[in-house]
Amino acid sequence: MSRELWTVAELASAATGYLARKGIETARLDADLMLAAVLGFARIELYTRFDMPVDSGIRARYRELIRRRGRREPLAYILGHREFFGIDFAVGPGVLVPRPETEGLVEAALALMKGRSRFRVLDLGTGSGCILLSILSRFPEARGEGWDRSPEALEYARRNAEDLGLIERAAFVEQDLLEVLRAGSPRVDLVVSNPPYIRADENDQLMPEVRDHEPAAALFDPEGDGLSFHRAILTAFRRLDPMPPVLLELPGWGGDVLQAWWKGKGFGPLKVIADLGGRERVLVAADEETLRHLERRETS
Repeated sequence: MSRELWTVAELASAATGYLARKGIETARLDADLMLAAVLGFARIELYTRFDMPVDSGIRARYRELIRRRGRREPLAYILGHREFFGIDFAVGPGVLVPRPETEGLVEAALALMKGRSRFRVLDLGTGSGCILLSILSRFPEARGEGWDRSPEALEYARRNAEDLGLIERAAFVEQDLLEVLRAGSPRVDLVVSNPPYIRADENDQLMPEVRDHEPAAALFDPEGDGLSFHRAILTAFRRLDPMPPVLLELPGWGGDVLQAWWKGKGFGPLKVIADLGGRERVLVAADEETLRHLERRETS
C-alpha cells in the first residue's frame, strides 16, 4: 500500500487479499469492518463511497489494524467491542469475547424470570459482564453481582455497566470462583454462568484467535474433564434451601454426563436446553415447579 492515491474500494480489496492469504475465512467482512472503523463510517457507506480517496494518515492506521488481524488477534479486540444480545459491549485483551451461542443462557434466564420484578442475580465468571448486564437491561428493578478472578475483565464489566447506565444495579467483585464456592454460597434468586469448560487436550483444536489471545482462565477447566466448574457450582447452591435456579452454559456433550452425576446424588431432574442447531447449550437446575414454569414459558 505504498501508492500515493488509494480509494476505499482499492484498500478494502487489498486488505481482503492479505487476510485471505493469512487463512482468515471472514477476510472480506473483517477488512470492511476495520476500514469502516478507521473512516468512522457504517459498513454500508464503504459501498456508496467506494471511489473516495483515503488519505495517508487513515491508510497507516488501517494498515496497522490489518497487520494485527493478520497475526490472528481477535477482531473484537481490534475494534474494541462486540455485540451481544443486541447490545454493544466493550472488550479487549484479558476478557473473553462474547459468543452468540451464550445468548441462549440469557434467553433462558429471561424466560425463567418473566413476570418477576425485583430479584438478585449472581453471574459467576462474569468477564465483560455481558450475561448479567443483558439480564438487568430487561428487568429495571433487578440487581446483580458479577464475580471474576480477573481484574482486567472486571474493568471491562464496570465500564460496560457505566456505559449502559446499570452501574447502580450491578456490582463486580474479584473472587476466585472455586475457592469461594467450596467455602459456601450466597443467597440469591438466580445464578447464571458460562464456566470454563475446554479440556487441556483440546487446546490444539482451537482457532489461533482463541488459543493465542483470549484468557486461558476463562476458557480451560483447570481440573480436567471440562465440567469441574459445573459440578462445583451445582454442589454449592444445592446446599441452600431453597436452592435458587442455576443456569449454566454447557459443552455440547455435557448434559447427559451432568444429569447422570446429579441423579447419582439422589437429586431431582436437570433440564437441558438445546440451541437452534440441536446442540446442548444450557443446563437448568431448579425445583420441579420452577422447571415446569420454564417449560410453560418456552411453549407460550
